[in-house]
Amino acid sequence: MAAPPRMHCLHTSSDELWQSASVDIAALQHILSAHFRAQCRGFEPLGAGAFARVFLFSLENNMQVIGRVVLPVRESFKTEAEVAAMEFVRGIA
Repeated sequence: MAAPPRMHCLHTSSDELWQSASVDIAALQHILSAHFRAQCRGFEPLGAGAFARVFLFSLENNMQVIGRVVLPVRESFKTEAEVAAMEFVRGIA
């Protein structure tokens, strides 16, 4: 009988996962610029959780956009994180 697959996130710290992940900020800026039809002037990190990083992007039209990058880990972690983020936004909006 084959051993069950190991869950990557249970055996590796999130810091190690982020070090091995390649977050392409330039690609995010390009996508935002194309979508909002305004050049991205810059960004700043807003927060870092175990499985997600949040950035505030500033566009040349004075719009600010929040971008969230999630590590590719177990789907249940990502779903729970998405639900928690939506509930947080609903609570402060």
